[in-house]
Amino acid sequence: MQKNAYALTLLLLLFPLTGCLESETGNDETIDRCDILSLATEDIDGDGSFELIGTYQERLNFTNCNLAGLDFSGLTFHYVDFSDSNLSSVQFSDSSLSQVLFNNVVLDEANFDSASLEYGVQVVNSSMNEASFKLTYMSEFWVKQSNITNVDLSTSIIESSAFIDIDVCPLLLPSEWHCLNKNLIGPNAWLMEANLSNLNLDGINLTGSSMRGTNLSNTHLSNSIMTEVMAQEIMQCPLSLPSEWLCINNVLIGPTARLNYADLGDLDLSSQNLSGMIISHSNLTGTDFSNSNMSGVTLWRTLMKNSNFSNTNLAHFEGRNLFDCPENMTIEWVCKPYGVIVRPILYGMYYDSRSGLTQVEFTETYYATNMTGMLGPQALITGFLTEFSNYFHSDLSNVNLSGAIIEDSNFIGVDLSSADLNGTVWMNTICPNGENSDLHGQSCEGQLEFSDSGTEIDTQFTVLSASMYSGSEHICGISDGSVSCWNTMGLLDYNLELNSGRYAVDLSTNGEHNCIILDNGSVSCWGENSNGQLGDGTTTNRDSPTTVTSLGDGRTAIDIAAGNYHTCVILDNGSVSCWGDNSAGQLGDGTYQNQTTPTLVADLGGNAIEIAAGRLHTCVILDDGSVSCWGSNFAGQLGDGTGAERNVPTQTDSLGENVTAVNIATGVYHTCVVLNDGTVSCWGDNEYNALGWSNWSNARKELSPRLTESLGPGRTAVMLNAGQDFTCAILDDGSVSCWGRSRGNLLGDGNNSQQDFPTLTTVIQQRAIYITAGEIGICVILEDNTFTCWGP
Repeated sequence: MQKNAYALTLLLLLFPLTGCLESETGNDETIDRCDILSLATEDIDGDGSFELIGTYQERLNFTNCNLAGLDFSGLTFHYVDFSDSNLSSVQFSDSSLSQVLFNNVVLDEANFDSASLEYGVQVVNSSMNEASFKLTYMSEFWVKQSNITNVDLSTSIIESSAFIDIDVCPLLLPSEWHCLNKNLIGPNAWLMEANLSNLNLDGINLTGSSMRGTNLSNTHLSNSIMTEVMAQEIMQCPLSLPSEWLCINNVLIGPTARLNYADLGDLDLSSQNLSGMIISHSNLTGTDFSNSNMSGVTLWRTLMKNSNFSNTNLAHFEGRNLFDCPENMTIEWVCKPYGVIVRPILYGMYYDSRSGLTQVEFTETYYATNMTGMLGPQALITGFLTEFSNYFHSDLSNVNLSGAIIEDSNFIGVDLSSADLNGTVWMNTICPNGENSDLHGQSCEGQLEFSDSGTEIDTQFTVLSASMYSGSEHICGISDGSVSCWNTMGLLDYNLELNSGRYAVDLSTNGEHNCIILDNGSVSCWGENSNGQLGDGTTTNRDSPTTVTSLGDGRTAIDIAAGNYHTCVILDNGSVSCWGDNSAGQLGDGTYQNQTTPTLVADLGGNAIEIAAGRLHTCVILDDGSVSCWGSNFAGQLGDGTGAERNVPTQTDSLGENVTAVNIATGVYHTCVVLNDGTVSCWGDNEYNALGWSNWSNARKELSPRLTESLGPGRTAVMLNAGQDFTCAILDDGSVSCWGRSRGNLLGDGNNSQQDFPTLTTVIQQRAIYITAGEIGICVILEDNTFTCWGP
């Protein structure tokens, strides 16, 4: 990020030299750690503001620092730890704070006016006497066991936040908020594990409150406003509840209640008003809902085996991604499979159709099972997916979907013959024939025919590329020079219209943008363009391939790599040109300025022959077999042994004696190469063992190249690809070996667990000749040029 002289001069004026509580020891390293000048950087939007941003893996450490009286107004703080520090009279006005820790901190008379405190800001066992919070926005803000004497919160906006076991009540509170039993109670309050026993909460607005583990013994709630309340695993049922509410198994159940990871198995909930409830990741095995009002209810990722929905009001009901089907259904409603989908299930329990509900530790647990959906008249249907890779078809013939609202679904290959579609609304949904409903007036009328092949994507691809960006997962491929793209919803674009007479020869996709090299060596890109990653001189998003501005006089592209918000190409003379986001120096031009047109990378020290890009870094193999990288390096992904950010190409440490790199892959925060002897060497983020060696307990990151463990007796690697926290290799016999973090059989070995060293997949029967990896899964092109994918 840019650290120019002007910015540093301004910071020196804004902030006096800081010190630490231990500074009298004379430890220069400790003093430097408390000096914010070395870490404050200009915000990438160039508006002159400054930020201090750590990472999930490594917070910025300002613990045990004396920062009293400093002015932090207008700064952004993200993943910062101020624990055990003195911040009395500090100015945080107009600042933005998220994932910041204030544990055992002195914040007396601190000023948070007009600040934003959200997403995991914690104040625990601290003092905030006479702190100012005028017009402060608080969301997911935690205050626990702290002193807030003489604090006025009357103008603060408090959403989904917790003030629990505070020493004294504030001077003033917002309307509808109360201070009882040393807890703040009001709309959207987080009251988890709070002691609300023996209280009369009649008339108090508890809308949106969360009360998991809360003590409600002898508490009156009969006239409380309980809209959208989540209250489960409470310590004891309250003394009274509003009409139509129940307390069963220490769970509060009633209209609009929110339940998450709740066990309601075998309960009698018949003839109840349960309208508007949202139930997810829960156990409804054997539960009786007969004759109940369940209009507007949403069920999601929940166990349904042997449940009873006979004569139940299911108007505007949504039941999706369920496990098994109810034993009895209300008339005209059906339960249909979505296909086999692998997802994290219940976080603490998973469902095995052979053995039923199984308790496990609270870790990410994945299991492949048949997902089902409940469908009927006036149903809400979102996320209905056919299984693309297996051309899964669902039979909905003769089903009554009249008045249903269908959104963000994939109905490719679904049989809707004789289905009642009177008044059905289709929004952003793929019709059975592959057309998007939005192109036909939010209707699939006339688009219901399908063939046994499902979509026409039975094409033979020569190049595939998968995005590593969570939230915009998609894959693009080249077949006979044309380009197709799809995601878990199915087809996005088929045979994209390229420049007249041109065809694609290479492509790379990442983030929310895609780029291709055409047969004449020009480059076209499309998608999101907020940082100039499309290279057309603008920051305008593009829906179709748009030619990149000139690569240089007479220059053409021969290899391409897309990072999250940047793009780089190797040119025909061995130089490299990049464009887009440059916040970490990933363009390699010696600056931290974003570029909307191709910009030459600084001296590489040789000619580049292969290129790869991670989220915030770029690497190339040079013609002498060495590797040079630039950009972010917090996890050691540049491999130069330092962990220091680089905005110009920097050679990695030695790859080993008498070996050179012949193939390269970058994950989100790590890098791997195939060496000329067929071994694999990796460096960077190793939290989930994406580097392929099992003794990682003392090394969550590796700053220099290090060989993975054995690929198997006599086996060597020929091609790599990497995603977030995992790596895969095609071996010399055409098999595929993967290692690192597994999510939903992502590694293809069938056991859905992390692999600390290379492990053979079991999902392909032919030799693989090409591999790509991303958030959507792993895809390989097989020796007959067909392809297959697996993963979450």
